[in-house]
Amino acid sequence: HLIDSKDIDIVAGRKSQAHINAAEDINEAFEQYNFRRVHELLNIEVTRLNKRINDERPYDDKCPNAPEILNEIRNELIWVASIYKLILKSSAPAIEEAFNLNKKASLFKKLTY
Repeated sequence: HLIDSKDIDIVAGRKSQAHINAAEDINEAFEQYNFRRVHELLNIEVTRLNKRINDERPYDDKCPNAPEILNEIRNELIWVASIYKLILKSSAPAIEEAFNLNKKASLFKKLTY
């Protein structure tokens, strides 16, 4: 939503080191069939992204590197969504639609088990 409203050019593939580390941990948990750990790590990653938005405030016009932050968050959310789609098949259409429509949406609810 912010990328669209701020008319920011999308840079595919741009991700933070924190996300790269989290993705490695999530992939490892998947490889070990430790789905409880996958859920836990996805919750942590979504919380980290939410905290980053709140702390760095890329929606604020005074944020000097908003395009970079928003591109990283966008790419990281797309990756997170791809994992959620594997484990929450009923949510897959809503996730796809939100990214295709570029509308503000609350997609990632805390997973409980």
